[in-house]
Amino acid sequence: MKKFWLTTIFIALTLPAFATTTMVQSADFTADAAVCTTKGVFYGLWVTTDGANSVTVTVYDNDTAASGRTIFPTTVLPSASDNRAQALSFNPPIKYNSGIYVDITTSGTATYKVYYRDGN
Repeated sequence: MKKFWLTTIFIALTLPAFATTTMVQSADFTADAAVCTTKGVFYGLWVTTDGANSVTVTVYDNDTAASGRTIFPTTVLPSASDNRAQALSFNPPIKYNSGIYVDITTSGTATYKVYYRDGN
């Protein structure tokens, strides 16, 4: 019984450490958004276009606005009628200090997901 409780305590104490070492995927966003409000590492984006309009994306090291240090410079993704989903990734990932804010512009519709790990 003593072994069971020690194992349970060990697992409970180490769970937060495991949680911060795993890359996570954000929810789907369709407009500018503060994706994360803590420091960490940025792995990349998955952007889905409407197939008819180009999409401009800029990612900032900021937890509230499209300003400050640019994590990922402005990139224009062309409309891609045959392949609407486009991935932008980095290896090694890029460190950020304040959070992740994504500024996205398109004449049509687009969705995106951010891949990151917080608490670095």
